[in-house]
Amino acid sequence: MKIYHNRLAQSAILGSLFAAPNLLGAGFQLAERSASGLGRAFSGEASIADDASVVSSNPAAMLMLGGDWNYSVGGGYINPGADATLYPAVTGGNAGPVLKDDDIAESAFVPYLYLTKRMSEDIAVGLGVYSNYGLRTNYSDSVADLVGTNYSDITTINFSPSIAYRINEMISIGAGLDVVYAEGELTANAVAGTPAPSFKLKGDDVAFGYNLGILLNLSESTRVGINYRSKVELALDGSASGSPFGGASVPGELDVDLPASAEVSIFHQLNDKWAVHGDILWTQWSSFDTLEPMVSTGNPALDAGVNAGLRTVENWDDTFRYSLGATYQANSQLTLRGGVAYDFSPVDDEYRTLRIPDGNRLWLSIGGSYALNENLKVDAGYSLIFVDKVKLGENDNGLIGTNSRGEGNIHLFALGLSGSF
Repeated sequence: MKIYHNRLAQSAILGSLFAAPNLLGAGFQLAERSASGLGRAFSGEASIADDASVVSSNPAAMLMLGGDWNYSVGGGYINPGADATLYPAVTGGNAGPVLKDDDIAESAFVPYLYLTKRMSEDIAVGLGVYSNYGLRTNYSDSVADLVGTNYSDITTINFSPSIAYRINEMISIGAGLDVVYAEGELTANAVAGTPAPSFKLKGDDVAFGYNLGILLNLSESTRVGINYRSKVELALDGSASGSPFGGASVPGELDVDLPASAEVSIFHQLNDKWAVHGDILWTQWSSFDTLEPMVSTGNPALDAGVNAGLRTVENWDDTFRYSLGATYQANSQLTLRGGVAYDFSPVDDEYRTLRIPDGNRLWLSIGGSYALNENLKVDAGYSLIFVDKVKLGENDNGLIGTNSRGEGNIHLFALGLSGSF
């Protein structure tokens, strides 16, 4: 059937909603929740309260902040350098040309905003607006004509009202509601050789989750933070259009599970100048076992055929990120930070595809804060992420040869303002 070729291409392009997850955190995570955290590779994230951004890492630690009101506002700039080199095994029965796509992931700005209010000595509330997941990719026409993948964009925004309660001098607990808005759009050259996109899927959704935290003050110099974030189940409802449907617009949906995660952090103050901190982050990527976009044309036979072609087995594994860092208090105004992290990929070689070319990554980070006055400081962070070169195409239905590979390094910059009043 003519639509069979379309289904293969659509499977590739619908999967491309997650086509560059290896650029940032494991899977398709974003870690740009604060400039202060980026500067230490997010080591000790659940046990440090540099500023109000602690709402996103452990709401229990809001009680560590001084002042009545605390705020943190800023953003991160992602400058990826991801390249793909493709060796098509078969193109229309003949060996295809070698294709090289540079900068398949587009640069992006990820803003954040946090505000906390101390209600009493033992109670604080807060609000965070930030993003945990997202990507934007754009493949060249030469690649899109071969495998379908063209433009992909997904954005998530997490609105998180939170509360913290101090049980005693040693234990504080916290909880937050995660209200996640997500929208996505992707286009594709659904028929090889078509010069313009002929398939489009667009949709959005709002879903809910929660996060829980605990902060343990083991001594005056040592504390441990633990944070758990629940899974969020999204169904991006919208429409699909293009040549498979005769140019008509039909209902379409893409179900996406944002995985549960748990984080354990430790912070230790060595002396008046130096502190060290570490972190282990576990993410339940095994919940991402299949990618199942759905279209509803009103024709059961057509729906069954198209949706079967869209289904992609992912079979991801749970992952860990390990990070270590240090903070140096140079003087009353200047704080310096540094850290290193190693982030494991959830994708094995057996299941890695062009659609999701994920790889292990090493983070090297530096940053600092400078207090302009007692109520305002400037925060900055920078990370260079080295991504392992990975093989592509072993699970791509013969569209891509086994010599294909993806590689690239990423630069992350973050700048913000924080303080209290």
